Amino acid sequence: MKRSYVLFGLGLVAAIALISTAIAGPGGGSKKQTSAQAAAKKGRRGPPGPQGPAGPQGAQGAQGQQGIPGNPGTNGTNGTNGTNGTNGATSVYQRTAGIGPLPIGGSATNTAVCDGTDKATGGGFATAVGFGRVDASRPAPAGTPTGWFVAVANDSGVAGVQYLVYVICASP
Repeated sequence: MKRSYVLFGLGLVAAIALISTAIAGPGGGSKKQTSAQAAAKKGRRGPPGPQGPAGPQGAQGAQGQQGIPGNPGTNGTNGTNGTNGTNGATSVYQRTAGIGPLPIGGSATNTAVCDGTDKATGGGFATAVGFGRVDASRPAPAGTPTGWFVAVANDSGVAGVQYLVYVICASP
């Protein structure tokens, strides 16, 4: 009798296994499929579709590291020599002219003049005796000066005021 229970039990187990396979399908009810089974269900893969539109621009990346310095460049060529300038003054000297003596309330002018075509580079005046008023002190004539002009007046209340006009001259 024991054998009949064993056979009956084995038969019952086999019947249950057949029924569960029929209900669940091949694979014993497992949800895992092989890639061949998945491909068979999906069918063949079609050709790729057209390229989609470009996505939005991404945020700017972080600043990169500084690169290594480049090699020094070659030296440039020398420039051409300039032309010689005109010679400067070879002689500088002073000339003077006097004004006065002036009476009280008197006025006068005078110009200290350079020799020939020499040019005035500066000038001025000085009092020789007493003091008074200077109304003008300038190069003369206008343009390229060759002398120095001074205009004075004696408003000191003392007779006999005298001035000295001087010019600094340069010759080429």
